[in-house]
Formats: sequence, C-alpha cells, structure tokens
Amino acid sequence: MVEQTRRRGRPRADESPASSDAILLVALRSFADRGYDGTSVRELNQALGVSHNLINRRFGSKERLWRAVVDRWFGELIDALAPSATLAGTGDPLERLREFVVTFIEVNGRRPEMARLMNVEASLGGPRLDYLFERFVTPCLVPAVTLGAKLQAEGRMRPVPIGTLFFLIAHGATAPAAHRPLAALLGITDPTDPTTVRVHARAVAVLLIQPATCAPRTKNHAAGDDETFCPTSSLASAGAGRPGSSGRPTPLNEGLRGRSSFGPPLASHRLAHPGWSRRS
Repeated sequence: MVEQTRRRGRPRADESPASSDAILLVALRSFADRGYDGTSVRELNQALGVSHNLINRRFGSKERLWRAVVDRWFGELIDALAPSATLAGTGDPLERLREFVVTFIEVNGRRPEMARLMNVEASLGGPRLDYLFERFVTPCLVPAVTLGAKLQAEGRMRPVPIGTLFFLIAHGATAPAAHRPLAALLGITDPTDPTTVRVHARAVAVLLIQPATCAPRTKNHAAGDDETFCPTSSLASAGAGRPGSSGRPTPLNEGLRGRSSFGPPLASHRLAHPGWSRRS
C-alpha cells in the first residue's frame, strides 16, 4: 500500500483546527473595528491561518457570518441577563434591576467589541440594525421596562425616560471598555479588568436606578418659593411643549404602548416579544 502524503500549507476547510468560536471572535473584532463593508472574508481566513474558503464553507456568506457573530455574542449577553430582570425573581426588585444593569455592563466589559459593533450599525441604520434591535435590544428592554414600570407604579422607583436610560447604559456605561485609548487618557489603566468593571458598573446602577424620593429644595429662597425638586422628574419632563407631551415624567412602560418620552415613538410590534425568547 502506498501511503499518501499531503503537501504542506493551510489545511483543507474540513480539516481546519479553527473552532467556530475562534472564527466568530475574529469576525466580531473585524466587524466592530472595520464595519460590515470594511470586513474581508478572505482577510479573516488569512488571519486565522486557514483555507481561503473555510468561512464560506462553514457559514455560506458574509451576511450569514455576520448574523452568526451577533447570535453568538449578543446571545451570550441575553442569556446572562435573563435571571436579573424578571417579575418572578426573589429579593428586592430595585436591587434586581440594578443587578441587571451591572450584568449588562460586565458582559460588555468582557466583550467590548459588541458595543463598538452596535455603535457602527446604530449610526448607519438598515436591516442589520433592525436584526439587532428585534433579536437583542428588545429582549433586553422588555423585562427591564416591565420591572421598572412595576416599581414606578408602586412608588418605589423615580421616573426615568426609557430612551435616556437605554442610551446612558448601552452607549455610555459601556464606553470605557469599548474605547480603551480614550479611557487611558482619562486615567483608567485597564477598563476591562473585572474588578474595575464591577466598581464602574455598580456606580452606574446606583446612580441611575434610585428610589422614588425627592429632597425639598428652595427654588427661590428670596421670594419664599419653596418646592420639592427631583432632578429626574425635570429630566423626564424635558420634552414638555412637544405635541402630546404633558410635561410630566413618562413611566418606563410608556414605550411598551408604542410611545417613548425620549425621541420618536418606539415601534410597538418590536416590543411585543414575550419574555426572553428570540426568534429562531
């Protein structure tokens, strides 16, 4: 029997040692840093040291690769958040909502490329952003908004506009890990260090999720005009004067009815996904 030998070089696609997670992580970094259009499948194969057609054979196309990337890594975020923001959970609901925020920031700290990818797609709009919104943003929002609305209805949480809360957490609180060069200029040596992320996340959660208590403050002491002042109430009523705005803080669950106190109305059909389920 003559023993066959293979030429040296990259292994065939079906013999590649590259795992799916290894491919999806390299692709995530490329989509986050270069965007969808700037990502080359051929260059990804080269970076992995595999056959030039490996990714196409495994995933079929660049579009399907992109979807596999966000399903894998954003799906990990959804799975991590599931225990925190549910009406059926145990313990103090206000603290559960804070832990939801902490977990969101911590998972993004482990995978800061997710925030950068979201920034890219959010600035462009289109089918990819719609895919992210329907499969991942909505499942994040619905349980948190439902729990927050319950706390507000019980008078236990001060009103915060849903859009304001979302952007402060998803695009503000995740920024140190996502933008390391800027974080370094601000004196944050390693914004992805788990301890650093935990301290930062906890500070954000306590700052944004607060009990519904307002301290008396003199608005015009000279005129004797004393009133109860709540900073978040002022923030929530910043849209006063807009058609349909009453000037009062809008509850978090307003978005579930198709209206938001921040920006254009949220499409109600996009917020209709039950619980934490994602469409297959």
